[in-house]
Amino acid sequence: MNRARVSIGLVLSCAAVATAACGGKNGAQQVDAGTPSAGPATTLASARDGRSRTPGLKELEAEMQAALAAEDWPKAGRLAGEGVSLATGRGKDADLVRARFVYGQAEVARRTGRLEDAGRLYTDALAAFHVFADANGKFLVNLAMGQLEEQRGDQVSAARHFAESEAMLTQITDRKLKGVFEVEMGRLAVRQVKHEAAYQRFANALKIFEAVSAKTEEAETLLALATEEDAMERGASCARSLEKSLRIFREMGDPKGEVRALHRLASLAVRDRQYGKARGLLEKTVELYEKLDNRSSAAAVRRDLAALPE
Repeated sequence: MNRARVSIGLVLSCAAVATAACGGKNGAQQVDAGTPSAGPATTLASARDGRSRTPGLKELEAEMQAALAAEDWPKAGRLAGEGVSLATGRGKDADLVRARFVYGQAEVARRTGRLEDAGRLYTDALAAFHVFADANGKFLVNLAMGQLEEQRGDQVSAARHFAESEAMLTQITDRKLKGVFEVEMGRLAVRQVKHEAAYQRFANALKIFEAVSAKTEEAETLLALATEEDAMERGASCARSLEKSLRIFREMGDPKGEVRALHRLASLAVRDRQYGKARGLLEKTVELYEKLDNRSSAAAVRRDLAALPE
């Protein structure tokens, strides 16, 4: 089997997204995402500032964030649009929460390829976060706008937004967001084929996520770290990172994350000609894919099993 190069599982994918006008003083749009193309995605944490919430909006925001984390763009877009509508005209506290939903709409638009819509929505959200002096929100929007400018091919503007985000690190109140920044800078280093720099950024993020018990982010960052360890031919470290990621996904009851880590461990064992170990891992991988009703992946792994030397 050829040396596998697995994506880090933490950046964008692009596909069509339909937008419809949605009422509100900032002119935000309701975004209903279409089916995304295959690809990794970064999950950005929501801004948290401890202010009071309008009843019902907190739960809706949590659902939106979960949908974004799961890369379920249609659901995330629908929930973000509902949140904007529900929060509009309900007072000052609701206006701040509304900005979070507008940010969610922008994330859906960016990750599904509607870059102009994303730019307008990020600008709307940023204006509201400035009004409320919400450092976490301003940080997130600047970081996302850096990603947006990269997608547009404007590296100068992207670097400016990333620099502004970095300058805000001392102001943000949610420590997990500092880990998010390290992940994004690691992804940037990956795109620049700077494996050592990417490795260090992901290692920094991992320490933060471990310290704040952010298990999902920890498991995902371990996958990213393993990719860089693999690129630098640190096979033993790569395997340890994958095994730890697998353990965390299992503890969280996340079969989709579990099968990703398991499949990569199996591929590593095949490449290292540990065929007995690889066979057991591939069999477990097939079983998980079948439980997830991912028939195409299960069939592909069966072909890998059949090709293994006896």
